[in-house]
Amino acid sequence: MMRCVRIGFGKIARIHEEQLTKFGVVTIGVLETSISRQQEVIAAGFHLYTSLAAAAKDSPDFYDLCIPADVRLEVLVTLCKLAPDANILIEKPICGADDIDEIRR
Repeated sequence: MMRCVRIGFGKIARIHEEQLTKFGVVTIGVLETSISRQQEVIAAGFHLYTSLAAAAKDSPDFYDLCIPADVRLEVLVTLCKLAPDANILIEKPICGADDIDEIRR
């Protein structure tokens, strides 16, 4: 059984949940910053994380990033500082063209 933390709880997150469940992946929690979506996370029966630090403490097998491209770089930088060996699943594109050099670093 693989354990993931999902970051974001929009349309893509729900598709990922549906598909990854078919492969035995268990979502141990969802990090969501939107107040209205936080309520949806709880209503869907998931543990709610309100920070990456809290999510990292649970040492998931991987993080499933389901967030808009314009905020991915910030999340990736923070996540790499908290969990340098983290496995990360991310939809494409990974970032905006202006962020490529930073992603490479």
